[in-house]
Amino acid sequence: PELLAKRPDRPWNVLCAGCSTGEECYGLSMLVEDFARTRSLPPVRITGLDVSKPSIEEARAAVYPAARVDKVPARWLRSYFSERDGSFAVADHVRSRVSFAQGNLADPNALRRTYDLVLCRNVIIYFNDEVRDRAIGMLYDHLAPSCYHVLGHAEIVRERTLFAYRGNSIYQKQPKANLS
Repeated sequence: PELLAKRPDRPWNVLCAGCSTGEECYGLSMLVEDFARTRSLPPVRITGLDVSKPSIEEARAAVYPAARVDKVPARWLRSYFSERDGSFAVADHVRSRVSFAQGNLADPNALRRTYDLVLCRNVIIYFNDEVRDRAIGMLYDHLAPSCYHVLGHAEIVRERTLFAYRGNSIYQKQPKANLS
């Protein structure tokens, strides 16, 4: 609702950094589908980014074995998947707003657009301090003003001049302090 109030007339960009095989990206697309049932939304573009080429290929295929969708709500299974030979394929209308790219958050050129929401859950815990700080800085630079960065529960942004902690691993982008 906050994003809809701030940006009702332009596409929303969402980044899932460290998207692995795409489940989080498709889950977000399903949330958008549900949200759009009662509201008129602008286009939503969800980008999944992962360093692993095999993971990206699996994400693009969007077909998952039954064991990987066993916690998906029954309503979502009926509405957003089709069953094929014991596997579940994500519906085209859910897939249509999701794209995937291979990239590494340690690479300063990995991101190309500004995002309204960044999910980077359980990724930066694997980085050393220097790479973690650089990746968080890059995510900050590619996040729209006052928008949100979501981390995993074990991850913390220590640089509070960039982000304000809003609870439950959610951080809000703050304006950079003028140091001159």
